[in-house]
Amino acid sequence: MPFLSSRMAEGSTFLVVCEVGFGTYTVDRFPAEREARAAAAKLWCCWVLFRSSGGGTELAELAV
Repeated sequence: MPFLSSRMAEGSTFLVVCEVGFGTYTVDRFPAEREARAAAAKLWCCWVLFRSSGGGTELAELAV
């Protein structure tokens, strides 16, 4: 089973999901797309940027 670590910024709507090891993922949440993209640009590993829906249950992929 994959391990998932999550950090949240208050009022967040953008998520950067990053694989940091085999089956180990982090999810960082940001209130603005610009902040999320800036954080993702610093990563050396695979990542995906998502925008969450109002209810937070649907994720739209923005960038890989």
